[in-house]
Amino acid sequence: ALAQLQAGLLRCGVVHSELRTIFAQLAQLITDACQDFNIGKLLDKLEELKLTESTAVVTFGDHGWQLGEHDTWAKMTN
Repeated sequence: ALAQLQAGLLRCGVVHSELRTIFAQLAQLITDACQDFNIGKLLDKLEELKLTESTAVVTFGDHGWQLGEHDTWAKMTN
């Protein structure tokens, strides 16, 4: 599927250097969507078990990577 996406983008005039940005940003969006989906499943299960009033759910992350924004490709945090 990614090869077909790449071929289609190249046919549309996207150059190879832009593909890195597109695929990195796509990977981040997919990761975020998976996290959202799984957090939703957790919250649904807590509600089903009637544990929402006695359970704290805490999420955190360190997204220090710049994925091509402002032509920057680097991790800005430690």
